[in-house]
Amino acid sequence: MIIDALRRGLDGHQLYVRITRQQVFARNVNTGEQFSCRARVGIDTRGAIRSIGEPVAPDCAKTVDPFNHPRVVVDDYDTAEALLRFVCAKMMESARFATAPLVVVHADMALDGGLSSLEARALREMAIYAGARQVVVHDGETLSDEKARALLAEHLSV
Repeated sequence: MIIDALRRGLDGHQLYVRITRQQVFARNVNTGEQFSCRARVGIDTRGAIRSIGEPVAPDCAKTVDPFNHPRVVVDDYDTAEALLRFVCAKMMESARFATAPLVVVHADMALDGGLSSLEARALREMAIYAGARQVVVHDGETLSDEKARALLAEHLSV
């Protein structure tokens, strides 16, 4: 019984991260907790990230929309990774003793022919470097919490 409770606690962090060209949405599919932000990163003259989302910090020399490219999912890999790391950290803020989450990453964009294997790999690696324990890349319709949990259970050893 104690082992079952511990296992539920360790597996309690299951995130569904939906990325559009303009926004990143994250939801804990077990608790319903949500976070979203504009997919915009402010960068200063030294190349350091100064702000994520809106509003952009006034000391930014430029802004980058890392998912806003007409032909591919990721326009700026490093900035997109930093944005995903920020979103995952925000989702894990309330957890007292948190293990790395299981994550479903969904690029919700109109792509001719769907995600390429290269784009799927980029999304998977970004999520791993952002702090995910294991990642499933989803290409298709927006998922409910139940469907996201089922997808994780089907593809990962939870």
